[in-house]
Amino acid sequence: MQLSPAMPPGDALVDSRYTRVPDTNTVFDPSIPTYASLEEWEHRKAELRLHILTATGLFPTPDKCDLSPRTTGVHEGEGYVVENVHFESYPGFYCTGNLYRPAQDGATRPGIACPHGHAAHGRLEDTEIFSVPARCVSLALQGNVVFSYDMIGYNDSTQLPHDFSGEREYLWGISLLGLQLWNSIRVLDYLTSRDDVDETRIACTGASGGGTQTFLLAAVDDRVKVSVPAVMVSAHMQGGCLCENVPHLRLETNNVEIAAMAAPRPQLLVSATGDWTKDTPDVEYPAIREIYALYGAEGHLSEHQVDAGHNTNLESREAMYSWMAKWLHGELDVANTREPAYELVGPDARRVFPDGPPAAAPNRDAVVQEIVERGQAQLESLVPVDAESLERARTVLGGLYTHTLNPLDASTVDVVARTVDGQVERLVLSPTGAGHAVPAALVSPANGCTELVVLATADGKDSPEASPAIDGLVNAGYGVLAVDVFGVGEAAREDRAEGRHFLTFNRAEAAAKAQDIQTAVTYAGERAERVHLVGVGAAGLWTLLARPGANIDGQTAADLQGIDPTDDDALIERAYVPGLARAGGVLSAGILSAPGSLALYSVPSSADMSPIASAYAAAGSTHAFATSRASLDAPAVVRAIVG
Repeated sequence: MQLSPAMPPGDALVDSRYTRVPDTNTVFDPSIPTYASLEEWEHRKAELRLHILTATGLFPTPDKCDLSPRTTGVHEGEGYVVENVHFESYPGFYCTGNLYRPAQDGATRPGIACPHGHAAHGRLEDTEIFSVPARCVSLALQGNVVFSYDMIGYNDSTQLPHDFSGEREYLWGISLLGLQLWNSIRVLDYLTSRDDVDETRIACTGASGGGTQTFLLAAVDDRVKVSVPAVMVSAHMQGGCLCENVPHLRLETNNVEIAAMAAPRPQLLVSATGDWTKDTPDVEYPAIREIYALYGAEGHLSEHQVDAGHNTNLESREAMYSWMAKWLHGELDVANTREPAYELVGPDARRVFPDGPPAAAPNRDAVVQEIVERGQAQLESLVPVDAESLERARTVLGGLYTHTLNPLDASTVDVVARTVDGQVERLVLSPTGAGHAVPAALVSPANGCTELVVLATADGKDSPEASPAIDGLVNAGYGVLAVDVFGVGEAAREDRAEGRHFLTFNRAEAAAKAQDIQTAVTYAGERAERVHLVGVGAAGLWTLLARPGANIDGQTAADLQGIDPTDDDALIERAYVPGLARAGGVLSAGILSAPGSLALYSVPSSADMSPIASAYAAAGSTHAFATSRASLDAPAVVRAIVG
């Protein structure tokens, strides 16, 4: 049976996933969608926060170890003190920096986190256009307790390099950006644990890469009451470093919307005429102000632009000082926030580990393994054993899993193209408005049918493995919607441009394949009374990944091809989705499928499927889950559906 092509002769298959491929230098529409109410925005904000935390590997929140802060040096200046401090953000993983505080004792003071940017000397950079010490000394002299901390790979933070990345690390949600954001969260823990800090007056400010860290921290942690991200909130460039990008972070969003998540807390946007923030006063600032207006808090947002290149120069810093003084101290006298002259002990004296980190400090592999094991323990704690824990798994694992796969809303489907040839309808489908192109063929029995089987195969609807399964199901009275998922069969293309930090802005291929299966299931539901789902060969994994988000009221059968669900290398090779292992992978897909009927084939004897079985038992549907060591060939497909 010839099923291809789905497009009419002479018409090209056009898929937005090939034609609109954003990257960090894409000029985004800066406007944030109009929200009819504050409640609507708050819902979006909550989803964005969960999305950011999931992309950075910080949902569920990692268990927090004791900080065990240590001071390795103290230096007194005129009116201020500098301490060299380190603490553990993860066991054995050090966050390093300098604490600047007023010399005189007094009441509790505001605490300010100061992440630095990509200047050559990091937190120790002290030049005319980028001076981190000037910022910190001035803030301390103005009555604040300030912690200036290293980006990973800079100065004293040498356990991991600043180009830290890797497929297995991403699979477990471990990234440079995620580790730095976790360090920032732990910096807030450190500041609020101090007797001299008022935990109700916490702020964050940084420039360039530190600006990215500032608005991300404000987006995910409400303890940040005041924020000043400098030279980074832009619709024109989203951050060029690994520490500003992580897979799937900016799907259907960008830095402008993320920065708006600080609302209604006070926020000052500092920009420059000589970099990508040149349009901030006229473009990004008004867009963010619309969100502040929903709270009636337009006065809590302001902007200041300097006529200079990419910088945090004196003018930029003094604009920040005034904003901090206003919101942290109620100080409105600008004269009191001018940057004073000061003397500072040399940079070597401000090093936390001048001779390198402690000998017992874990290396890269040990740090990664520690985080992986902590993630595994969290996943094990979420395996359902009763109705209550099943509901918790659906909430926590469900949110985590959904924001890992990141499916578009496929609740309605556009039919982009349709031709009919006897019992075969050739179709091109897309989630409504998405511009996708999912070729499919709907084959119906001569007498019609009330049940449809969505069939995905590794080589597509016209492959040798698909044809006998289609024939067998149609002969048994079932209709079949055979689909070419992203990159397969008629949908296969080789011209997809991949710009810088591609996966930050675009879905991984396996996630796109799962999306297309969900799209096909939705369409099948519009055409039939009952829908089944089958994934044969390599498509079995894509099918299983799609199953939790698909509306299936019939049987689901998926071939695992002998893959152990805990085999990271196999997932990377056959169904690579960043964060998938952190989300529980195959096991979570099975858990979240309960109580729907699920049969897994080619399951190796070494595979522990007990977490899925436990979920089905908790759902009262033990009979609905089955595993087999046999492969899912055409006769097995028919038996799985027909019985």
